[in-house]
Amino acid sequence: MKKITLGLIAILGLSNLGISQVVIDNSNTVEWYVQNVLLGSGVSVANITFNGAPANLVENKVGQFTDLTSTIGLPSGLAMGTGNIALAGDANTSGGQSSGGDSNVNTDLDLNPIVAPNNIYDKCVIEFDFKPTGDTLSFNYSFGSEEYDEYVCSNYNDVFGFFITGNNPSGGTYNSQNIALVPDTLLPGVFTTTPVAINTINNGSFGFSAPDGSLCDAIDPNWASYSIFFKPSLAFSTDYAYDGRTRALPVFALVNCGESYHIKLAVADVGDNGFDSGVFLEAGSFSTNGLLDATTANVPSNISICDPPFDVNFTSGPNPPPESYWEFGDGVGTSTQQNPSSTYADSGSYTVMFVAIDSTACVGTDTAYFNVELIQAEVLDAQFLIPPYDPCQASLSVDFSFTGTGADSLYWS
Repeated sequence: MKKITLGLIAILGLSNLGISQVVIDNSNTVEWYVQNVLLGSGVSVANITFNGAPANLVENKVGQFTDLTSTIGLPSGLAMGTGNIALAGDANTSGGQSSGGDSNVNTDLDLNPIVAPNNIYDKCVIEFDFKPTGDTLSFNYSFGSEEYDEYVCSNYNDVFGFFITGNNPSGGTYNSQNIALVPDTLLPGVFTTTPVAINTINNGSFGFSAPDGSLCDAIDPNWASYSIFFKPSLAFSTDYAYDGRTRALPVFALVNCGESYHIKLAVADVGDNGFDSGVFLEAGSFSTNGLLDATTANVPSNISICDPPFDVNFTSGPNPPPESYWEFGDGVGTSTQQNPSSTYADSGSYTVMFVAIDSTACVGTDTAYFNVELIQAEVLDAQFLIPPYDPCQASLSVDFSFTGTGADSLYWS
């Protein structure tokens, strides 16, 4: 058995844990972390659940991480673990640590087939429906585990996956299709069909608890070459608790804009309930591309000009839409140019409207409004007043008064 003895080591080690560079907060609800940490642009979500129940509950397996030095490959985001995810905020003071969890065997229709005939324990599953406004779903993640490196190519292959369901624009449908796949080592942006796991991304050699690499070979004969995607954690370091992790990896899936999809984010212990594993998903990275955003237009806000007419330049931003429409707020000026110029007859406050247009986008238009303040600069008028005086007096004291405008300071001679 794997962890009767080593589990005792993990328990003894808990009394001497340090603090890592990773800060964990798991005091909010699962639903809050999905909505306010994970989600980015171009998606709307609904029906968020945790382990099949409503996600409006606090669950210590789910939280938010902050890692200013990116020791886990990502600066911040949503964290999921097979035990109390606060463990990830501890230093790596033991070869195997666990926090929380139970000894009950779990079942999961998507995770069980991956690890059969082994059982899963301590599952942590977040699911929700989402509707994209772009054509490609993407997010970034890192997977870490206390199973590294001792249990590489063993049956204790803690499992995780990202499973998508919905129409596939390339044909057919996604039916709980795992999109957490090992990248191609030679072709950036291309993926193998091999799922990311301890037995696929590791240091390239089997651990001391495995007799050989046959279990890894059965998944993918090229598993050793995937070590370029692995980063070990030094023993007794303050990086994070897990003994190793994948490097930050991307996920991509083609989607049809405006249609409904389902995503399942899952991680679980395998073989027993000891030695935790965790998944870190980058904040704001769960998003789709192709979203029109008219607010990226470049509109000057406060402009000071000496004399009319007032000429103002506008641009459609760093990624201009195929078409656009400007209304300059003076009741006269409009333009369909990407980077127009407008001449205002007088100073004042104007509300400029910019409409981004893309007939191929899921949402074909987006409108933004900007406030433009045109200020006529004050002109310096250097005048002063000499009061009446009697030139025949033997002595005279005269008070001079500055009557001009626009001066920041005065000097008399």
